[in-house]
Amino acid sequence: MYKNMKMDKLDCLLISPPIFYKGDESIWKNVNSNFPPLGLASIAAYVRAKNKSIKIIDCNVESPS
Repeated sequence: MYKNMKMDKLDCLLISPPIFYKGDESIWKNVNSNFPPLGLASIAAYVRAKNKSIKIIDCNVESPS
């Protein structure tokens, strides 16, 4: 599957996991989770300032597959 895919070397990979809510009683069940992971973005800005390569994967927005 990944044979022809060019893999660039990353110094750091940050992953924002998908959010799952258990049960119907959750107060967050109708809240859309389209907010960017600002904490991870802050970390990424710091790492980039140190001339390192970094990628953020937000599993709430993009498919991890």
